[in-house]
Amino acid sequence: VVCSDVGTKDIGDACTGAYDCKAGAVCLTTDGGATNFCFGVCPSPNTCSGSGECTDTELGFKVCVDVCNCDTGFKCDTNGDCILDPTSMWTLKLTTGTISETNSAGEAWDVPGGMPDVFVCVTINGTEKCSPAIQDTLSPVWNYTFGTFIATALQAGVDIDAFDEDLTSDDPICGKGTLPVKDSEFASGTFGATCDPFYTIHFTLTAQ
Repeated sequence: VVCSDVGTKDIGDACTGAYDCKAGAVCLTTDGGATNFCFGVCPSPNTCSGSGECTDTELGFKVCVDVCNCDTGFKCDTNGDCILDPTSMWTLKLTTGTISETNSAGEAWDVPGGMPDVFVCVTINGTEKCSPAIQDTLSPVWNYTFGTFIATALQAGVDIDAFDEDLTSDDPICGKGTLPVKDSEFASGTFGATCDPFYTIHFTLTAQ
C-alpha cells in the first residue's frame, strides 16, 4: 500500500507500517522480513537518485531499491548516499592516552619524580562527567564509557580536560577546549584530542 502524506519517515528511514512514510513512498520489507524501510515510488527509471534502480514489486508499482545500505547511525540522503542521522544515539568511550614525561614547568608530575595519575573530564550539553584516575603511568588505559548522546550534541562539541590527581588538589595537565565531532569521526568510530605536547587521548564512538 502506498503510504499516505500523514507519515513522517523519509526514503531510507526504517518504518513499521504503511502510514509511516511520507507521500510518494512505500514501507517494504527487506532482509527476508527482518527490516522495513521507506522506498520511493518511481514511474520511470529516470526518477531514482544515486545508485537506486526502479524495480517492479508484487503490488503492481515500481520502487527505487538499493538506494543505499547504511550502517547504524546513518541514513540515505536524496542522492542515495549515506549521511549521519542527526537523531542517532552514540556511546562515547575513553580508551587510551599518552602523557608527556614532564609538566608545563618541565618538572615531574609528582614529587619526588613520580608519574601522573591521569583522569579525563568531558562536558557535553553543559553536563560534566569524569573518568577514574589511572595511577602512575604515562600510558593510561581507561576503557571508560561516559554515556550515550544524540549525534547533534556531539556535533555541537565535546569539552575535554585532563588532570593529574593529587591528594591536596588536582593539577590540570591541559585543557583542549571544545571539539566538535566530525562526520568522518562518526564514520570511523574514533575520536581524539591532542594538547601538544602534554597529551594525546583516544575515544571510540559506537552507534546504538
